[in-house]
Amino acid sequence: ILKPETAIGSARQTNRRMVPRDLMIPGGPGIDNALEDSAIKTLIRDWYLHHAGGRLAAVCSGALLLANAGILDGKPATTHWSRQAQITRRFPAVNWDLDQVYILQDGLYTSAGVTTGIDMALRLIRQDCGGECALRVAQELVVSIHRSGGQRQFTPNLKAQFATQGALGSLIDAVFENPQASWTLTEMAALTHMTPRSLSRHFNRETGLSAMKFLEHVRVKHVCDRLLTGMPLARALKHSGFGDTQRLNRAFQRVMGTNTAAYQRQFADPPYNY
Repeated sequence: ILKPETAIGSARQTNRRMVPRDLMIPGGPGIDNALEDSAIKTLIRDWYLHHAGGRLAAVCSGALLLANAGILDGKPATTHWSRQAQITRRFPAVNWDLDQVYILQDGLYTSAGVTTGIDMALRLIRQDCGGECALRVAQELVVSIHRSGGQRQFTPNLKAQFATQGALGSLIDAVFENPQASWTLTEMAALTHMTPRSLSRHFNRETGLSAMKFLEHVRVKHVCDRLLTGMPLARALKHSGFGDTQRLNRAFQRVMGTNTAAYQRQFADPPYNY
């Protein structure tokens, strides 16, 4: 799994200067056996100690190998949600945050799952080659340049995309297509031919959220997608359905755990002319 000749770690030429090598560690079913391999533990620790300025990245459960080497002690990291009980028990010194798609800090990079490893890789490409290059790669892969939110934050959105059978399907499609509309619970219920009370019960059962909370999640994601293109916040607000900045910021804090300004600083490209 970590043979030096097959590990993804090579020198790159960026801006006509050599950049220290990167090492990317995959996850997968072999991780638990690898945790008991002292040679792998030593290899990772030695690589990190002797490659100052390099980047050490782990995809999905590969983060456990970094933790096993003691590299993540006292640092924030993420990994796949299914490993929560194991990592809490075995690596309590790590500041695990499983609500993040990926975490980048001090040359250490961890991602929540296999596909979020693509998100993380696109971020690395943006760092090295710029947003335009990363966008071309994302288009080639037919993926988003950056997904909004964390593993849990938009789980209801994922569930809702499969709740297309029955009365909820048309409502969910309508909310995704037009989140800025002035939706009320009564209007949603009318669309599904249910009473507001019945809609709330069915919606919560299918998605884990009330209909109005789900609408809030979709609207926040709608804003995130526009901020990532560099759209100014004032213009993104007009497309959000929140009505005013104060309501948007409160919703953003509830869903994303951060404010719009911090989100823009971390993820958004420079503004374009709209």
